[in-house]
Amino acid sequence: MKLYTTNLGIARQETSDIVAVLDIREKTLDEVLQGGMGLDRLADAPSVASCKLSELEVFSPVICPSKVFCMGANYHGHVAEMRQVLETLQPDRAEELIAGTLKTPVFFGVPSSAIIGPFADIPVPEFARGQLDYEAELAVVIGKAGRNISAEHAWDYVAGLTMSNDISARDIQGEAMAGPQFEFAHAKGIDGFKPLGPSLVTMDEFNLPLDIKIEAKINGEVRQTASTTEQVHDVPTCISYISRFHTLRAGDVILTGSPAGVGYFQGRFLKEGDLMEMSAQGIGTIANKVKFS
Repeated sequence: MKLYTTNLGIARQETSDIVAVLDIREKTLDEVLQGGMGLDRLADAPSVASCKLSELEVFSPVICPSKVFCMGANYHGHVAEMRQVLETLQPDRAEELIAGTLKTPVFFGVPSSAIIGPFADIPVPEFARGQLDYEAELAVVIGKAGRNISAEHAWDYVAGLTMSNDISARDIQGEAMAGPQFEFAHAKGIDGFKPLGPSLVTMDEFNLPLDIKIEAKINGEVRQTASTTEQVHDVPTCISYISRFHTLRAGDVILTGSPAGVGYFQGRFLKEGDLMEMSAQGIGTIANKVKFS
């Protein structure tokens, strides 16, 4: 089941271009998930209207989750291209950090104010324009609360999958990573730096283990393409690891990492007006323009 949060309420995909606007009290998928009822009941929910998706304004599937987590260095290709920058910024620790990444999942949190709609412009403040970068990432939306979740049962806690773009201010990130604390979440969690969507797709639409193609285009040029089979730590492992430290709640979002091909390692940073299109097989495409605010 493919679901959208829109200006008319929650919509369910009916055909390739037609959605049904549901006749339910809740207006966002956040409300449904946080109300504890789950998404299954939306499959048979009555509708108040059928229309083309293109006629609606589509928002982020979840608008204000209690927590947003991002997995770092979670594709083998991205780990390989990271090695060179770590050898420059942290030469004494580079191999230790790479080995640690391959052994143990790396994650960080960003505020929910970073989330923005799938077709909204990305507002970039003046201080973050120097080395603006993109990262195509599959995202997981949690369906029910859990702590110390086992990897074996992790999928039981997932409401569905969506697509995101882990936008980063690389110069700010680099300065932070060169410091003793190695902290960089603030360079990735600026307001509007996590577009999400366009749909939330329930897990019955996917085969396990996941083999989903993701792709990033900048101004129509393919920059990233990979399958989720190339992840260092699969989704259940990531969910399990995060839940050791934090209670996951319904509606929480986990970005699951990005493959090789980010702009930083090519010296190709985003400019005002650039169009970023991030796609995930079976989920759809988010398309956001860079706008200097």
